[in-house]
Amino acid sequence: MSLRSFLLLFLLLVPSFLNASPFDPKLKWKTLKTAHFAIHFYEGEEEVVERLVEVTEEAYQILSKKFDAYPVGRTEVVVVDQEDAANAFAMVIPYNMILLRAVAPTPDSNLADYDEWLREVFLHEYTHIIHISDTRYPAKALKLIVGKLMAPNGLSPGWVPEGIATYMETAETTRGRGRSSYTEMLLRTDILNDQFLKLDQMAGVQYSWPAWRAQYLYGVAFWKYLSETYGEEKIIDFSHRYGASLWFFSLNNKAKKSFGKSFYDLWEDWKGELLVRYTKVKESVGKRGMREGEPWLEPERGESFNLPRFSPSGDSLVYLTTSIHHRTELRLRDLQNGKEKVLLKKKDIQQLSFSPDGSKILYSSIGRHKRYYNYSDLHEIDIESRKSKKLTKGLRLRDPDYSPDGKRVVCVQNQMGRSRLVVYDLEEKNLEEWGEAEVPVGTEFNHPRWSPDGKWIAVSIHEKGQRDLWLVDAETGKKRKKITNDRGVEDRPEWGRRGRYLYYSSDREGIYNIHRYNLQTGRQEKITNLLTGAFDPTVSATGELAFSYYNGRGFEIRQCRQQGCFASSASASALTLMGPAGHEPSRIEAARFHAPLGLMGSPTAPGKPDSLSSPAAGTISSYTPFPKLLIPRYLLPGAALIDNALFLSAIISNNDPLMRHSWFGDVTYRSDNQFVGYDFGYVYSRFWPNFFVGSSFYSVNFGDLFRTGTDFFEERWRAHGGFSFPMGRHTASINYFFEDRSVESGLPAGITLLTLGNYSGIHSQYRYSNLEKSTAAISPERGHTFSLNGQVTDTLLGASERLEQQVAWTDARKFFHLGRHHVIAIRGAGGIAFGDQLIQGNFGLGGSLGESPFTGSSSRVFSLRGLPFYTFSRDRAWVASLEYRLPLFYVERGLGTLPLHGNAAHFALFADLGDAYRRNNPVYDRPLLGVGAELRGEFVIGYYLPITGRLGYGIIVTNGDRIAGLSDALTGADAKNGVVILEVGTSF
Repeated sequence: MSLRSFLLLFLLLVPSFLNASPFDPKLKWKTLKTAHFAIHFYEGEEEVVERLVEVTEEAYQILSKKFDAYPVGRTEVVVVDQEDAANAFAMVIPYNMILLRAVAPTPDSNLADYDEWLREVFLHEYTHIIHISDTRYPAKALKLIVGKLMAPNGLSPGWVPEGIATYMETAETTRGRGRSSYTEMLLRTDILNDQFLKLDQMAGVQYSWPAWRAQYLYGVAFWKYLSETYGEEKIIDFSHRYGASLWFFSLNNKAKKSFGKSFYDLWEDWKGELLVRYTKVKESVGKRGMREGEPWLEPERGESFNLPRFSPSGDSLVYLTTSIHHRTELRLRDLQNGKEKVLLKKKDIQQLSFSPDGSKILYSSIGRHKRYYNYSDLHEIDIESRKSKKLTKGLRLRDPDYSPDGKRVVCVQNQMGRSRLVVYDLEEKNLEEWGEAEVPVGTEFNHPRWSPDGKWIAVSIHEKGQRDLWLVDAETGKKRKKITNDRGVEDRPEWGRRGRYLYYSSDREGIYNIHRYNLQTGRQEKITNLLTGAFDPTVSATGELAFSYYNGRGFEIRQCRQQGCFASSASASALTLMGPAGHEPSRIEAARFHAPLGLMGSPTAPGKPDSLSSPAAGTISSYTPFPKLLIPRYLLPGAALIDNALFLSAIISNNDPLMRHSWFGDVTYRSDNQFVGYDFGYVYSRFWPNFFVGSSFYSVNFGDLFRTGTDFFEERWRAHGGFSFPMGRHTASINYFFEDRSVESGLPAGITLLTLGNYSGIHSQYRYSNLEKSTAAISPERGHTFSLNGQVTDTLLGASERLEQQVAWTDARKFFHLGRHHVIAIRGAGGIAFGDQLIQGNFGLGGSLGESPFTGSSSRVFSLRGLPFYTFSRDRAWVASLEYRLPLFYVERGLGTLPLHGNAAHFALFADLGDAYRRNNPVYDRPLLGVGAELRGEFVIGYYLPITGRLGYGIIVTNGDRIAGLSDALTGADAKNGVVILEVGTSF
C-alpha cells in the first residue's frame, strides 16, 4: 500500500522517531571552539576537555599535513561519559563529527595497549575524518551535486579505513594496536596454524573468529607492512588515488599504481614475510622448552571460554562461555563428576569472585541506568538457586572481589576519564571512606584481588603510559609496592592459596604468558612458555593452575600441574618480537613514532592551555544546534522495491551534534504510475516524549481493484504531528493526521467513489519486542513481538462526512528455538474497520514483500505468499503464518576485494492462511491457504550493508477459484499455478 520514504531514511541515516535522545536532557552542555574543532561537553567534563583541546589541534596538524587534506569547517566533537564500555565513532555525513566516550578500555581488551587513551582514540577517529572525506578530482566534481555523500574512500572494505586509522594510532603514539601483543598473537597463531585470513575475510563481516576484529588487527598489520616496505607516502598516495576515482571499488587498480602490485600480490608477499618471521619465533620459543599446559576444557566450534575461577574448596570451576551460536553463559563445572550447569545467561560479565563459603558468586555487569546511561554495577548470584540480585544501582562499580571474611568487596569505580579503587560494604550497602578519593585523569585501576590474609590488594594500574601491578594496603587503600615496572601489559593478578605467590598475565616479552611473583624473595618467574597467549590465571586449593589459552579460534581453558609448568622458571629474554619489551623499532617507527604529550613530548605539540578559560583554549559558549542543523550537506539517491515497482528518491537530511533536532526532505518517483511526490519530517527528541511533525505527497496502489486489468492508484496529501514515548523494549506514539485523498489513475469510466476527501483523525501505536538471536543465527530464535494500532477519524477532527471510521490492526510474532539454529516462527496479523465503508478498502492482502530498509509497504498490507501483491483490498483482513527455518550451510567468504560477501544459506517451509473480506461476510467464509518454500541467503553488500535475499515459490491450495484471471507479476503465468517469490528482506 503506501510507502513512507522517511521510514527508509530514518532506518539508514538518522535515529528513528520512536527512539529517545541519546543524552540526558538534564545535562548542561557547552561548546568550546578552537581553530578546527567545536568540542561539545557538559558540566563535569572540564578536566578531560582541557586535555582534549590540545589533543585535537595536535591531531589536526599531524594528520592534515600527512594526508595533505584539510577538512572544510570545524569538526564537531561530542564528549560523553554515560557508558562504561570504551568506544568512539566518527562520521562524515551529514558533517564531520566524532563522539568520544571518556571511559578507557580494560587491559584484557584488544584496545589495551595504549599510552594515553584520549589521544590514541582521537587520532584513530580523526584519521577516519581526514581519510574518508579526502575526495579529489575528478570524483570531487560530483560533490557539487551530491555533496559530502561523494566519498570514494568510504567505499572500501573495513581493513582499508579501519586498518589505516589503526596504523595512524600506532604511528603517532608509543603503543597502539599495531604494536600490540594481542595483534601479534592473532597473526602468529593463524600463520603457524595455516589458517591465515584471505583478503575478503579481513573485512571482518563474517561470523567466525576473529570476526570484526580482523579489519582492525589484520588491517593495521597489513598497512604497517606496506609502510615499512614501500614507505608511508605510498599509503597516502593510494588514499589520494582512490579518493579521486569515479571507478568505485577499484582497489587493485589503485594499488598497482601506488605500490606496483595488486592487493592480492601484496597480501601474498606479506604472508610470506610473516611466515619467515614467525617460524623464527617458533624456533626461539621452542628452544626454551614449551610449557603450554594441558588441554582441559575445549570449546565447540564458535565458542570461547574465559574468566576461569576455582571455588574456595577447589571442587568446582566457574567460567564464562561466549559463542556465535548461543547466548553468553556463566557455567559451573563440578570437578568431581564433570557435570556442568548454566548459572546465568548474561553479557558483559567483567570479573568473577566466589564468596568465602563458596555458596555465591559476585560479578559486575553493564546495564541500563535511568534511561540514558549504561553503567557497571555489582551483582551476586546464589549457586544453589541460580537467582541473581543486583547489589548496586548506578555506582559504576566493576571488577569485584570478596574480602576473606565475605563482608566487604574491593572493586573499581569508573569516574570521568579515570577510575579509582574502592571498597563496598555488603552489610551497610555503601562505599566506605577508603583509599584515594581523587586520582589523576588517565589513571585506570583494573581487576583487584584480595590476599588470603586480608592485608593486601593486588591490582593492575595504568598510569603515565604504563600498566603495572601494585600491592595496595587493604586497611588504608594506599599504594605500597610496585610489583612490575616494564612496558608490558600486566593484568589479572591472582593470589596463590597461601598468599606467597602472585600470579598474573604479562606480554613483557611480546607473548602473553602466565608469570608469578614471589612476595618473600621478590623473584619473578615465568610459568608458561607458549606461542599463542595465556590469560586469566586461577589457582585451586590444591595448587593447580588453570588459565585461558588462545587456540586460534578463540579461547579454551588449560591447566598446569606441578610437573607440567612449574618445573622450571625463566626470566625475560631477548625474543625478537613485536611486543612491548622485545620490540625492535622498524624504520618508520624509529623515524616518526613519538610519545604522547605529557609523557615524552612531541615536536608538533602546541602549548597546553592553563585552563579552559585561557585564550589558547578557544571560546566557550552555551550549546546551540544552529547553524549545523539548517544547512543540508548531501543529496542521497535512494531506490526501493515497492508494490512490484521501482521507487526512486533524492533525500536530504540533517541533525545537530547532540541529536536533539533531526529533519529530512525528499522528492520521490514511482515507476508504476510515474508519480512524483515528496516527504518532509522533523523530530525533536531532547525531552521525553519526543515530538514529531511531517508532511507527504504520495500515491497508493490498490491493485486491480475493479478487475479491469489496470491498477487503481489513489493520490494522497498528508500532514501529521504527535509524540512518541520510547520505554526500552516498549514504544508508544500518538499523533494527529490530516489527509486529502483523491483519484490519481486507474478509475474506470462510470464508477464514482464516494469515499474520497479528507481523511483525518488520531492515530496511536504500541509496540513491544524482546527478540533474541545469536551471531550466527538465521532468524530471531527466541522471544516475541507485538504491535497494536488504533485510528479514529471524525468530522470533529477534520474528516469528511463519509470518512468517519474506527480502525484497529495488530501484528504478533513468536519464535521457538529448536537447536542448531532451527527455528519455528509463527505470525498472526489482522485488521478491522468500523464506521463508513471505503470502497477501496482499509487493508490489503497478498504478495510476499520483504521487510528491510530497501522495501516499503504499509503495516496495513498483510503478505500471503501464493497471491500476487495486493490481490484483495477490503475493510477486514487477517493472516496466520507458520514457518520452519533451518540453516543449510555457512559460507563466510567474499569475492576478493569486490563489494559482495556471503555469510549463510538457509531454507524455509511456509504456510500462510488468510482472508480479506467486507464487513458483512463471514470471517471464515473461504480462506486462502498458501504453501511453499524459500531459499534464503545472508549477504553483505557494499562491504558494510547486511541484506537477506529470498527466492521461492508459493501456491494457493484452497479456494483457488478466488484468484482466477490473476497472473504472477514476475513471470506472467497464471497465479493458480503458483507465484515466484523474489524479494529482498525477511518474510517476517
